Amino acid sequence: NAMYHVTLHHVCQSHFAYFWSNLPVKSYDGVRQSFVGPYRGEANPIAVERGTCSNSTACGWAPFGGLHVACDLLPGEEKEVVFVLGYCENMGEELAAFRTYRRAGSVGRAFAALKSHWNGTLERYRTDTPDPAVSSMVNIWNQYQCKTTFNWSRSASYYEAGGERGMGFRDSCQDTHGFAHQIPEKVRERLAEIASVQFPEGRAMHQYSPLTKKGNKEGYGDDHLWLILAVINYLKESGDFTFLDMVVPYNNGEAGTMYEHMVQALEYSWREIGHNGLPKAGFADWNDSLNLSGPNGMGESVMIAEQFVLCAKLCAMLAARINLRADSERFGVMAAVMNERINACAWDGAWYLRAFDDEGVPVGSHVNPEGKIWLNTQTWAVISGVADEMRGITVMDSVREHLFSPYGLHLFAPAYSSYHSNLGYVSIFPRGLKENGAIFCHTNPWAMIGEAMLGRGDFAFEYYKAILPTAHNDSAEIHWTEPYVYSQMIAGKDHPDFGQAKNSWLTGTAAWNFVAVSQYILGVKPDYDGLIIDPCIPKSWKKFTVTRRFRGSTYRIKVVNPAGKNRGVARIKVDGEEIAGNLLPLFSDGKRHAVQVTLG
Repeated sequence: NAMYHVTLHHVCQSHFAYFWSNLPVKSYDGVRQSFVGPYRGEANPIAVERGTCSNSTACGWAPFGGLHVACDLLPGEEKEVVFVLGYCENMGEELAAFRTYRRAGSVGRAFAALKSHWNGTLERYRTDTPDPAVSSMVNIWNQYQCKTTFNWSRSASYYEAGGERGMGFRDSCQDTHGFAHQIPEKVRERLAEIASVQFPEGRAMHQYSPLTKKGNKEGYGDDHLWLILAVINYLKESGDFTFLDMVVPYNNGEAGTMYEHMVQALEYSWREIGHNGLPKAGFADWNDSLNLSGPNGMGESVMIAEQFVLCAKLCAMLAARINLRADSERFGVMAAVMNERINACAWDGAWYLRAFDDEGVPVGSHVNPEGKIWLNTQTWAVISGVADEMRGITVMDSVREHLFSPYGLHLFAPAYSSYHSNLGYVSIFPRGLKENGAIFCHTNPWAMIGEAMLGRGDFAFEYYKAILPTAHNDSAEIHWTEPYVYSQMIAGKDHPDFGQAKNSWLTGTAAWNFVAVSQYILGVKPDYDGLIIDPCIPKSWKKFTVTRRFRGSTYRIKVVNPAGKNRGVARIKVDGEEIAGNLLPLFSDGKRHAVQVTLG
């Protein structure tokens, strides 16, 4: 076998990579520079010009796998040459892979099995819409990116170097919304893993190592609340209420049920409040660069307060469902009180403030020359129900007026032009980049969801298309990143590179865009007792279909829109029989069921 393969980490007898070919290896390189050559790149490697590799062996630096094989072809002849890059935990295990892929047709069979795996995964949610760019993204690329974030969260990236980033607590919680329908059993495991780096009092470590499962960094005001939203989403998808009784350790060795982890998270934000009775921001809330705590630690986040209201409402409904009435009543009161506090202190006339700094000074007010209006507190006011319908329309109209652009919605405007010590890192970035007034793609789906909840489907869809990668093929020279994958951010109007995207692949944008389009625009939403059908689409759409696998059954949903409405279900038939309301019943029978939906 020495002629056929090279171990890329040849010193170790365990945990090593190998590179192999089914043809004899004439030469090889294990060092990138040896293969490429000095002052060269992959476009003109010296080994190819010479016609041979240098048999270099890597010892750190830049390991590389390059094999040189000889293959003679007669005119019109075809031969299959196989190259395999693999990993083993113990020396000798790689020989099984060599034996497998030496056999004729083995690679074709492996690719067929891989295709079957992905078809089975992606077919759990499929759509056919009047817009091919939407259908392609929903059916393949968005779901594929969501699965990629399951594997990596933010712990590995082409853009982020070093070992500082692990599996983010809030990141991983949010990501589960994008693949709970694909791999619910893996979501169950992931949520228990995430909860294990929570403190007994309810707060959480900001991230943890995917290898050691140990947490690091703390002091963020929002992390723990995302666990509540993720668990409830999992319950609605799976119906697995036994998960609430699962005993999960805290990070100090104590333990509690998953339900207790949720309650502790809610109680912590209820206790840790600032001058206005809103939850403290800590080092930061969702916006890592908005650092409000200051020397007194009294900065408050309006976004966390809105998030708390939603979490408390959802916990109240969950507690009622599992017959914990005292909990349900208490959580309902907590939601109502926080709602009242927000509207009393954070309403700015046409939108909600973003926060209060350590001295109690408002952030995100019409009186601020920069950072006047922020996106997140407007969208979450609608999502949480903190804003009633009239106020919800007002804030989303303000968002459209001040934050919308052809490339998406800005995080806030105008961007900061100088450093503000009371706000922290957000004012350090160049204007229009990253958290300083860029089009931060992660936040855009919340606007889509908010507009859909208000019934304004044309706005919701316009926002969806603005950051849809497959809709940027005609502006690729501006957009830059891959035309099939979401990026973390797009340079804002205050930056010279307005419209240029950065940090693709590992971003919460993937999960939230899938939620926005699948559950709110196309309107097929999992709930405890079935699927809720509530589309909010462009008036111009006459029909679309969704195939949704849910708890053992497949629902083939055809939606028609004869009256040209944005929203409103007039009639639903399931297997030819009309049903009352818009909740599809649970079948759990492994069969396909035809659903006809008429909007009107």
